[in-house]
Amino acid sequence: MPHRPHRQFSRTSTTGRIAFGLVMAALLLVVAPTVVRAAVKPSTAPSVRDSPDAAARTKGAYLGAAGAPKVALVGDSLLFGAGWWTTHDLNQSGYQVWTDGDIGKTVADRKPKLLEMLASKPDVLVIELGTNDTGHAAREATPAQRDEALARELDVARTALDAARDVPCVVWVTPSAHVTQAVDAVGGADAHNRLAAKYTAAINDVAPRDHPNVTVADWSTWSASHPAWFDADGIHSNGAEAGQRGMADLITQTVRHCRTV
Repeated sequence: MPHRPHRQFSRTSTTGRIAFGLVMAALLLVVAPTVVRAAVKPSTAPSVRDSPDAAARTKGAYLGAAGAPKVALVGDSLLFGAGWWTTHDLNQSGYQVWTDGDIGKTVADRKPKLLEMLASKPDVLVIELGTNDTGHAAREATPAQRDEALARELDVARTALDAARDVPCVVWVTPSAHVTQAVDAVGGADAHNRLAAKYTAAINDVAPRDHPNVTVADWSTWSASHPAWFDADGIHSNGAEAGQRGMADLITQTVRHCRTV
């Protein structure tokens, strides 16, 4: 008659597996938090909520201390990326801030939001637009057609400035003319950059003559010596935050020099 295995072996194996499982579970409780903390490194960036002003609050669309001068900012993906730092820096400088950046937008696209902001009676209006306007014009087939398209985009920009005549200070952040990749531009990056330079020149021309409340913040000049701020396209800020902070610095310093009375 064949010998049957002793049943104690089965019980011992089961007990051993349970004990091993309990040990592994205990180790996971100790190790897992460390692994999670290592995988998700907390941001070292200060929080807008950590405003030095204990009275800082959100009032309507504005973030900041009640009664402080109001700064409204409307823009495209560049402001979308730099909006956090811009809000933080302007709050630290004593302003209430309403920031709204939207990806891929032109002045015409953002006109409704601009008018909504104007209804809040800001002391300063910041317009960070023109990159996509220039990009649209650069899609035209010939240089003459591109110039005509740019003229139409600038006509829309002038209507935005007309709408903001009653704002004490308007800051226009103009587009970069140092783009390295312009996929949609028929003439490539060179065509885009030529139009961007013309866009900035036109805003510079119209501001003192027809709109004395307008100050131009020349992003192209400001950022020209900092290629490391940008992704490969030369337009958008890279993940290192330096470009976002660079734009925030330009806007904040320009706003500080605004006359709001």
